Amino acid sequence: MEPGELRSILGENYFPTISQHHIALAADNSGGSVRLALTFAERMMRMGETELANITTRSDMVDILKLTVPVGIPFVVASLLALLRRVGWEADLAQDGDALMAFAGDISPQAFREAVAHLTATGQVARQGRYRLVTPNPLAIYLAAQVWNERSWEIVHDLLPALSADGQEALLARAAELGQYEPAHDALTLIFSADGPFSSISRLEETGSGTILRYLAVATPEATMDALERIVAAPAEELRAARRSRRDLLWALEKCVWHSEYFLRAAEVLLQLALAENEQYANSATGIWVSLFSSRLPATAASYTARLAYLRNLARTTDDHQTQLLVLSAAAQGVAPFEMHASSGERQFGHVPEPQGGVRTTSEDIEYRDGMFKILRSLAETTRDEEISGKATQSILSVVRAYLGTHLEELMTD
Repeated sequence: MEPGELRSILGENYFPTISQHHIALAADNSGGSVRLALTFAERMMRMGETELANITTRSDMVDILKLTVPVGIPFVVASLLALLRRVGWEADLAQDGDALMAFAGDISPQAFREAVAHLTATGQVARQGRYRLVTPNPLAIYLAAQVWNERSWEIVHDLLPALSADGQEALLARAAELGQYEPAHDALTLIFSADGPFSSISRLEETGSGTILRYLAVATPEATMDALERIVAAPAEELRAARRSRRDLLWALEKCVWHSEYFLRAAEVLLQLALAENEQYANSATGIWVSLFSSRLPATAASYTARLAYLRNLARTTDDHQTQLLVLSAAAQGVAPFEMHASSGERQFGHVPEPQGGVRTTSEDIEYRDGMFKILRSLAETTRDEEISGKATQSILSVVRAYLGTHLEELMTD
């Protein structure tokens, strides 16, 4: 069954009170099995579990999906293959398969290849051109978690450097599918060495390693947040010139800023990138930062009180022209009558994220919008910068016109 159908079944018929994030994790990782999706959702509710690796068991594979879990050498080989979303296996992509064979220890390359051929014949490994991948995905998640649990530090120290760039991304993408799985979460901190690719913006540009940041932001958000702060601690000119890694930084920051725990830190990093803007997209650093301050549909799980307090403090303490322009845009977003939500931050692979941090009641909405309106009024009335004052005034008038237009018929009826 397709994931969309499973989501509807779980949400409407079985778990009407569970969050949509829990529903999505259960449905999208069940391999199309209604029974497994129900099992995952029930476990998350009963155990309060938020990581996919912690709710996937061997009995799910055998009793629910009716799979024959391999034993002996085929089990070891399937488990190693499962560490990557897909493994380069043939011709010029064979580096990743060779790295896994070297990582297999006592299993000879010939025995490894024979096991892959056997697993392919039994349907537990699929061919995808020159790649091989363990299937179905729930089996791959289960097997990968076993290896991380037993050999986490070896995976990061020995296997990861031996893989191609594509293989490294495939391994970390699978790690993110496990969620914030403790064995992987702890070992992956090794990646953030003081002289590694995430030590500075110049090193990130040089190595092109930014593609894996979005996965690290899910698997080990604390260490990733530390690295992001270190990376943007560079002059604005250098940040503005760094175009190769800009998208990757923003995709990682969308994941980090979703967490209420990291909201203040991630918002500050986004602000620094917005002040050194080099894109025109809607989801540029500026666009993402401003979207944090929507009333009902913010791009974060941070509460409305935390978001209002942050912006209020920034408005009060800065006299920088560009920062004030951003504060103005954010406050205008906070009082806007119409909102859209297009952030990918809540999609956290194998981790169930916190619910979106929008206002929940009419009184909260009024409190939040009143606070944002006061920020706009302060910018209009007290700043000595004529451009800021004029734009703040225009924002206030635009909001008033929008609300009057929305409620004009109601007002005339009254």
